[in-house]
Amino acid sequence: MYTDRRTGNRYTQPMINKRLRDSKREFVDDFMLNNDYLYCERCKSTLRPLDISHDISVGKCKNESEIELIWDKSNFELLCRDCHKRKDGLDLKFRS
Repeated sequence: MYTDRRTGNRYTQPMINKRLRDSKREFVDDFMLNNDYLYCERCKSTLRPLDISHDISVGKCKNESEIELIWDKSNFELLCRDCHKRKDGLDLKFRS
C-alpha cells in the first residue's frame, strides 16, 4: 500500500497500474487531438516505436510518496525508444 503524502490517499499496486494505464490512454488520445498524429517530442520522429516516458520516474514518485504524479499527464512525455533510452540513461529493455 502506498500513501500520497500530499493528499493522504492510499493506493495498492493494482490501483496504481490501472490509473496509469487509463492516464496513458488519455494522454495519447489528447496528443492525437492536438497534433493529428503521434511523434517523438524530442526528435520529431514518426518512424520509431514510441513510449510514454515519465519526467519524474515511477520509482522516485513512490520513494517520495508522491503517488498521484505517476499518472499525472503533465509528468508524461512521448518519446521514441532511442530518445527514451538517452533521456533515462539506461539500457532499457522493451517488450516487442
